[in-house]
Amino acid sequence: MIVPISFGAGSAIVFPPKELSLEWYYNLIDDPRWGRDALLSLQVAALATLLATVTGTAAAIGMSRVENKALSKFLKMFFIAPMIVPLMVISVGLYIVFARNGLLGSMWALAIAHAIVVLPFVVMPVMSRLASLDPAYERASASLGATQIRTLFEVILPLLVPAIIAAAIFSFVFSFDEVVLAQFLSSPRFETLPRKVWDGLSQNGLDKTITSIASVQLFLVLVAFAGWNIWKAARTGALASRAKTLAAAAANALPAVDLPANGSMPMNVALKTAPPVGTPAIVPSAEAGPVKAGEQHGYGIDFQHISKFYGDKVVVEEANFSVKPGEFLTILGPSGSGKTTLLMLVAGFISPDAGRLMLGKRDISRVPPHQRDIGVVFQSYALFPHMTVAQNVAYPLRARGVSKSEQQAKVKWALERVHMQDFAERRIAQLSGGQQQRIALARAISFGPRALLMDEPLSALDRNLRVDMQREIRSLQQSLGQTVIFVTHDQEEALNMSDRVAVIDEGRVQQVATPRDLYLKPQNSFVANFFGESNLFRGLADGNSLKCGDRVFPMNEARSNTAILCVRPETVRLAAPGQPAPDWAIEGTLANARFLGSLLHMQFATAHGTLVVTRPLDGTIDIPEQGAVRRLFWAPETAHVMTH
Repeated sequence: MIVPISFGAGSAIVFPPKELSLEWYYNLIDDPRWGRDALLSLQVAALATLLATVTGTAAAIGMSRVENKALSKFLKMFFIAPMIVPLMVISVGLYIVFARNGLLGSMWALAIAHAIVVLPFVVMPVMSRLASLDPAYERASASLGATQIRTLFEVILPLLVPAIIAAAIFSFVFSFDEVVLAQFLSSPRFETLPRKVWDGLSQNGLDKTITSIASVQLFLVLVAFAGWNIWKAARTGALASRAKTLAAAAANALPAVDLPANGSMPMNVALKTAPPVGTPAIVPSAEAGPVKAGEQHGYGIDFQHISKFYGDKVVVEEANFSVKPGEFLTILGPSGSGKTTLLMLVAGFISPDAGRLMLGKRDISRVPPHQRDIGVVFQSYALFPHMTVAQNVAYPLRARGVSKSEQQAKVKWALERVHMQDFAERRIAQLSGGQQQRIALARAISFGPRALLMDEPLSALDRNLRVDMQREIRSLQQSLGQTVIFVTHDQEEALNMSDRVAVIDEGRVQQVATPRDLYLKPQNSFVANFFGESNLFRGLADGNSLKCGDRVFPMNEARSNTAILCVRPETVRLAAPGQPAPDWAIEGTLANARFLGSLLHMQFATAHGTLVVTRPLDGTIDIPEQGAVRRLFWAPETAHVMTH
């Protein structure tokens, strides 16, 4: 109704207007007071928006780091109070303060008052955005050598830009149209546009000039929305064009494959078309890489009685082992066992409560993460979404002040090592999971770290892709001579990749050994059960015999007191009734048989509990039927004796 009325001739309010005219719009131009008041409102709104946006963003970031829950809750209530307390109450309070200090009639005072009122419009969206960000971004930035200031300005604030823009728009609109504060804090000679409009309405009724003002504001809003949509469409078109160009470049560089419409390469294609890691044709000269001739590649890591507590809970207790230079060591354990905490201690994200941590000959127990020169590949990859692939890989080099020419050489080197050189200008959102994993790896090696940490980086990938990436990561580690600590709960992953494996449970390192020794010579029953399947017989040892119930099992080594005999499923032999077997053989009934690809997994019910037996399916073995009775035994030298 307002828009048609504003174009009506005469002062009468007629809808729809009988005669069209622009006289009320001419009044806006002819009367300088409207322009002056509008300019003052714009200035106050702009200044209030600036003050509120800077203060609110800083407050939101600060509050997100307050660990004390009670203090955090109090601070949040303090900053959003202007949204809860009635505006009339706030206005009266500010009027008293400003009047006592002679601040009435000042643009700065009015802007500060507006900024206080619009603070919630900044704090709430920025805090919401912060809560949605992956906390690994900050850890990743620190591990790549960035200080907290650099992390704030190059990672956190750029990721907050959408929330900050939204907050600034809310603040500006609310401040520009605010009338209650203006009634208290301005005057007839210093009045904002909303106050002038309100005074006109309250004194003279509806002036049709006011309808023209409202129509102009509505028009400006529509222009802003139209401009936004035009820019958005143009940007989408530019990104699509760029994606096609990149896809064409990638297609020329790799064997011909079918690419999807968005230009991104499927995970399986990216892996299968890439040559094996370490192919001489793609390895640049030593000068291009981050490690120069004569420098040590991987450093040893020494855990010296490391412990970590959270209150009364022991998370890591007396970790005391070493990782050799250039070794691939996997920390293996169930969820909640403390394996990620061990990794975080090495990265520097948390500090030990007892013991020392040595990197080479340097004590890094209290060294901040950005000074450790240790690369970290996170489970979520923690790639910065506002940067391109090349910018992500160059980030640790920029943090170290490396020259641009050297940055380019090292970025090229790192991307070639993971076969992603044709994706340098892609955005992270345009990459598949496998490709993101490669970029995270390239970023972690680009600056020549002293050690490389990986926190279950393959857990989000499908099985086939995970196996391929295991092989490639291992090959890359060997070609670089890099020290790697790899965290996983997957036994197969540990077997495929590791020089040695550290098995951890409830914060204590149970055993550190090669995969072969862990399987054949487990130190205790937990290791035996967790690292592969096992049949355990507990009893009383006397020399080379173990008395277990009504059976006496032979042992290949002499023991006394209680002992545990560990028999792996593949070593158990089956004898049908009437076939020869030792007198101590156990009689079992087949309760369950499962086909696991090339393996037959059988469970036999016996007087000693369920016994697991496995056999490779080579087409020659006799598969018992359900309920079949067999005598079960093993060669004594294939069993392993443990004390607990």
